[in-house]
Parts: sequence; structure tokens; C-alpha cells
Amino acid sequence: MVLGLRSLLVIAAAVLTGTSAAADAASCRVRIEVLDNYGKPVEASRMSMTVGGSSVPVEQNKAFPVPCGHYTLTVFIPGFDTEAQVGDIDQLEQVIAVAMRVGAVDGPVPSCAIFAQVTGQTQVQRVRLVQLFGRYMVDVPLSAAKTADFRSLSCGDYMLVAMGAAGCLGTKIVRAAMVGTRVDLAVNDQVLSGCTTLEVRGHDGPR
Repeated sequence: MVLGLRSLLVIAAAVLTGTSAAADAASCRVRIEVLDNYGKPVEASRMSMTVGGSSVPVEQNKAFPVPCGHYTLTVFIPGFDTEAQVGDIDQLEQVIAVAMRVGAVDGPVPSCAIFAQVTGQTQVQRVRLVQLFGRYMVDVPLSAAKTADFRSLSCGDYMLVAMGAAGCLGTKIVRAAMVGTRVDLAVNDQVLSGCTTLEVRGHDGPR
């Protein structure tokens, strides 16, 4: 029997649909890491994960199978804000890192600051701050004095990114301190490929 072109296309579409459905139903393996603002491991008191409408208790630092797809992970630790993280499990082997924020236990939560001074450039327009162990990200314009101030931050580690009209001009890793961390962000007027030049420097001190 000779199949026509239309029949072949129908069969191919059916095969691809079946393959896609099988992939959607595939089982992934995940391991959950719980960290504080500085990237240090902390032990969760209670964790639960919702995938496909079913919520189950889970353990940290132990790989376990779970259906690939959208998930909601809830983590509770005394002294920290309860974290509800939403995302996708789309790798057969995946690590989910959860960054916890200190909660107001005995008074207000302390805040930190970063004061950046940009040097060696003419093209920087704004500075981006990216939290390394968390989800916070913000851009501020560069002042006429070539400074960028970031206040009321959660204490911890961040990446500063000098941004120009054409892209990233420089990066630096810095730790936000309660007294305010002052840091020089020295950049060139040349767009970095992938923004991979990192410097771990800076000093704490009052502004």
C-alpha cells in the first residue's frame, strides 16, 4: 500500500504529538537547597511542593522524583519570612535554590546599603543591582558625581552591573553591610561579552 503525502503528514503529526505528551508527563529529579542572604545553608522546619495540583511535604538536600512542570514551593523557618517560590521544573536533574529573608522577630529587620562610585568611564548611564541569593533586582541612574546609591537592602551579597546604551560595561560582587558598603566600580567604555568580568572587592564603612 502506498501512502499519500497527506497521510504521511497526519502520521508524523500524531507521532510528534505523542512524543510531546510523553515529555510533558516525564519524571524529573530535583534537589532543594535552602540558603540565607549570604548563601549559607539553613535548615527548613517545614517544606511543601505543589506540582500538578497535588501538594506534598518534601525534604531539602535530598534528590527526589517529581513530574516535570510548573511548581510552587513553600518553605517555613522560624525567624525568616515564609517563602513561596514559583517556577518550572524543566530539566531531568535540577537544583532549586531558595533564599530566605530574615523576618521581624524582636523588632524591625535591619537594612543594609551599598554606595557605588563609578570610575574610568564616560558611557555608563545606570547601575543595576542583582541579589545573588534572592530575587531582588533594581536599576538606579548614575548621578552627575558618578555615584549610585542603594538603600534599604536586605543584608547579603549582590552584583553591581554598570550599564550603558550598548550593554554591560562592568560588574563587581559586593556585600551589603548595615553601616553601608562603599565600593569603586571601575569600568571601561567597552561592552563586555556576557558580563563575565567579576571583581570581589569593596570595603565597609560609613558614607
